[in-house]
Amino acid sequence: MVEYQLARFPISARPLQKLGHTDIETWHTALKTSGRHDGKGGVSARTIHHAHKLLTKALREGVRHGLLLRNVATEERPPKIEAEPMRILTPEQVRALPELLIERDIRTPAVVALFTGMRRGELLALSAGLISISIPKRSGSAPRSSRPSRMAPDSRARRPRAASA
Repeated sequence: MVEYQLARFPISARPLQKLGHTDIETWHTALKTSGRHDGKGGVSARTIHHAHKLLTKALREGVRHGLLLRNVATEERPPKIEAEPMRILTPEQVRALPELLIERDIRTPAVVALFTGMRRGELLALSAGLISISIPKRSGSAPRSSRPSRMAPDSRARRPRAASA
């Protein structure tokens, strides 16, 4: 991040003691218009926000160690991050998705997420030892709510052992 969003811009050549809020503003504008390292336009508001947070932390350390009098990055706010609206698949799209993903590496995690409701972090935390697949036998009298609706990792699988004294 330092190499692509900070070092390539004039803000990096400016002495830290002389850094002002206009320098931060100019840097934000430059990132927004020409911040991509391939030179094909600007970076997103989220990337600017991350770069600004990095600069703020670095300047905070400079103030803490007595190298700077103030943290100018705290005076200037990064651009607001606009939340993208959630896209919900139609029932037809849900049925068609597994077939569209055949021969792609993303197929298994996408189908698991689609039918279990798992989030990205939950999917990434899965491993073969944590998954217990049990298919309940259907009987005509069993109420629907008694069947498991979602697979969950076995909580006993990775319980830390108590240290012996």
